[in-house]
Amino acid sequence: ADGALRCWRGLSQVCRSFIEQNNVPNTISAIETLDAFLRLEEARDMISIQDLGYIISHADRGLAPTLVRRIGDHNHRVSEKARNLALKIVSLCGAEALLPYLSSLDANKMLKHSHEAAEESIASLRGLSPNFMNARVKMGLDVMDMCKSDGSVQLDHIMPLAVAGLCHHSGEVRKNAIDSAAECYEVFGDEFLKKYEGVWQARIPAHVNELVTARFMDIYDQLQDPAMDDD
Repeated sequence: ADGALRCWRGLSQVCRSFIEQNNVPNTISAIETLDAFLRLEEARDMISIQDLGYIISHADRGLAPTLVRRIGDHNHRVSEKARNLALKIVSLCGAEALLPYLSSLDANKMLKHSHEAAEESIASLRGLSPNFMNARVKMGLDVMDMCKSDGSVQLDHIMPLAVAGLCHHSGEVRKNAIDSAAECYEVFGDEFLKKYEGVWQARIPAHVNELVTARFMDIYDQLQDPAMDDD
């Protein structure tokens, strides 16, 4: 088990350095190598989920923040490979292994200064290009969908991504962020609504907020009377 752990730690460090480069063939090869390793049942049996998750999610040297930076890359193959490996990581380690990095949250501030961390996260995310931001918002939706049943999605991890998306200058990003906010309401209910209305609603452009509120009302009506949902 110790040998497998050392192998994974060394492999992830080497591959991470290639993923950070602008050399497309090297980046793709590194992602494919990591994906192949994580598919090995022997490796998964010998490395605990805790050890795997720690190496993946380490704020400074982890694989997750490096992968997130390539999701939405101008090279479609790089973006898609990074996205698929990130989803593999979520399937193994849960949403918390990836969501804080999708939301650009400062790991040192998340626990004690969650509001300050969220403010900085939103400011950072709003500066992303439409391609990168859209990819992150859609990835967040995928993660929430995957992890609905296991309870690993934390509201403080996904909220900044949804709010930043609603404030983004790209209409396509805002459209997907409305879906993200609606999904948050479905998953977290009043806990989400209280934070949204109490803290973040004033930041959202009025015309976007009207669309968000309409979605919330539709969801509320469907929860009260499931027969209303013809789909």
